[in-house]
Amino acid sequence: MQPQNLQSKSKEPPQLTSKNVAALDKIFNWLCVNAIDPTAISAMAERLGNPVTLTNIQIVLREKIFYSQFQIFNGNHQQLFHIKQAWEGNYLREVLALHLATRVFDPELFVPDYLTGTYTGAGKKAKLAFPYIMTAFVKGKQVKFGFKKDPESPLWWWFGRHYFLHTLLSLYDVDPRHFLLEEEDKGMKGVKRIDLGLAFTKLDQSYDGFQSAFKGVEFEKNPAFQQGFAFEREKVLHNLQTNRFAVGEILFEFTQLEMDHILDFDPNQFCQNLITYWRKAVPDLEIIPKSEPGSI
Repeated sequence: MQPQNLQSKSKEPPQLTSKNVAALDKIFNWLCVNAIDPTAISAMAERLGNPVTLTNIQIVLREKIFYSQFQIFNGNHQQLFHIKQAWEGNYLREVLALHLATRVFDPELFVPDYLTGTYTGAGKKAKLAFPYIMTAFVKGKQVKFGFKKDPESPLWWWFGRHYFLHTLLSLYDVDPRHFLLEEEDKGMKGVKRIDLGLAFTKLDQSYDGFQSAFKGVEFEKNPAFQQGFAFEREKVLHNLQTNRFAVGEILFEFTQLEMDHILDFDPNQFCQNLITYWRKAVPDLEIIPKSEPGSI
């Protein structure tokens, strides 16, 4: 995927407006910190409900072509967290998907929780704020898609569940590197998707994100896949019934954002497109808007 041009005319890293920072703090699990150091990690871990000892933090920086990643370890060299600098225009779509997935739809199939916000650079970039996404490290091994050759594989049920949520989130880039198989003493615990970078990217078409990964396989006809899909559909609709106003309130707050060097799309139009997409993809998904009593 080619990076989008988000740079300002001054060629500095893209910055959020102060209005957007205030609005994002209201919508998401948000925290602004200084440089990524043990003090910042301690505060961030606290917000994720996983406190760490300040003197027991190891930070490994991995520079990518367009952005930075941080891996956070404890004194026993066990990874605790993953932090990535946001550099793509899809950043706020990804955060919205993370928020809806972990707080409303079904956190079981994704990372346990997330934190986002900004951190400041070092040296000449000390006055710049870099958006980030922090997630707890998920221990597991990468799913091998060779299971699709075995119609009896238990993974079919899990991917049926994922298919419903991927449809709901219009989530693409269905690649093995984004799925981890969690295991426990008694066997398989589950399958988690750990990257939502291409969520809400094709709202103008029917969801077809699994077609490439499962090419040549009639995955939708697999009985276990169908059972997983039906299970997840009922689970998500139940979660929405018990938290009926959550999505409408989140989308309303999202529309209060303004376009800047990071939010490079119209939030009002985006939310309208998302609602239209949901009407077609999941007709019985009821979204209660914040401003009026009826469903959208």
